[in-house]
Amino acid sequence: MAEHNKPRLATMAEGIINIYNEMNCRVMNVGANDLALGAGFINHIQDLAEFPLISANILRKDNGQHAFEPYVILKTSDQRIGVIGVSMPTPKVAEQYEFGDPIVHTQAIVDAIASETDVIIVLASLDDRKTQQLADQVQGADFVVSSRSLRVSSQPKMHRGTTVIQNGTRGKYAGVLHVKRADDLSSLRNLTPEYSQLRFTKERLDDLAKPVPAGMTLSEYYAGDGAKTQLVQRLEAQKNQREKMIRETANYFWFLPVALSEEIPDNPEILMQVEVLKRQVETAASSR
Repeated sequence: MAEHNKPRLATMAEGIINIYNEMNCRVMNVGANDLALGAGFINHIQDLAEFPLISANILRKDNGQHAFEPYVILKTSDQRIGVIGVSMPTPKVAEQYEFGDPIVHTQAIVDAIASETDVIIVLASLDDRKTQQLADQVQGADFVVSSRSLRVSSQPKMHRGTTVIQNGTRGKYAGVLHVKRADDLSSLRNLTPEYSQLRFTKERLDDLAKPVPAGMTLSEYYAGDGAKTQLVQRLEAQKNQREKMIRETANYFWFLPVALSEEIPDNPEILMQVEVLKRQVETAASSR
């Protein structure tokens, strides 16, 4: 790495971590590029972060031990979510580290935490081929979320009991993964298509409701329009049917990719931090 790039990259990394803190980030998987500025700097970043940095297969070269916590268990009101991180090396990796086999190390952690968790998610900074191999060979993981895929899949794919989520790269997409596990008697059912159809149905009903005065129902407003009345009845029936299916399914998940375009409203405080970070990076770049 060119020495003149280091101040700019360091400023960017610190600023991003501060923004993640503001966003109440819960965990971050360490990728190989995060190690480019060396062990001292990543330790500094770890001190700045108000959340754990994890990796199951980044090891210290001097003793072969994990360089970071290999996993974290996040607790919600009704579930224990095990999150494991793995990544693949790049030529920029600092010399203090080495990478173990992501499949071997993931399986070891899955086996260790299976009894303590309700859902296990693997954050995988791997290419598509290695991600699929991991999903095919690791037993016991519920989800593998890829952060290096150029693909964005609105319909997650199942590989031998593990669901693979491809959600793009370089932060162009966010994703919402909703999981409900009421018992251990059945596997998680993918209700992503049903949820997507439900959202579409609700959006159509919302559009129809825009001209309706307060205190009046859709049926009342469109009573004199036979075609609109039939449309409202059909959409409401579809909405009720899909809501009933989701409500009555014991174990399910749905996934929603979200393109981070200009249509997504900015959080004013985060936007202000981004603008400050841009100026800091420009200053760091011009002062070399």
